[in-house]
Amino acid sequence: MTYNDVPWPPDATSDLLMSITAHSTEGQHGNQSEALVGVAGRPVRLPGHMDAVRAADSVDRRAHRVATLRWHPDKFEQRFGSAIAAADRVRILQRTQEICQGLNDMRPGPSV
Repeated sequence: MTYNDVPWPPDATSDLLMSITAHSTEGQHGNQSEALVGVAGRPVRLPGHMDAVRAADSVDRRAHRVATLRWHPDKFEQRFGSAIAAADRVRILQRTQEICQGLNDMRPGPSV
């Protein structure tokens, strides 16, 4: 396997990398923005609102974990090391390191 054979994310530092861990919450939240304003403009917590937030956070964490495991240099080498062309080994492992570092920088914060 050569460097060009690997299905790299478009750019480790771009917003496109965020699509690895991004998800759509439109179906979970619907149009709650209008319903969250109560008397005197104070926010109103809807039943299940925090459950939706926690569910979204859980999805982010799982997606981030899967992406991190996929692009972690040691895991990548463990899975594909025997197939990596010797001439491209260093370049491929450097690229996986860059991607993994980018994912770590985007790590989701603590749960709510």
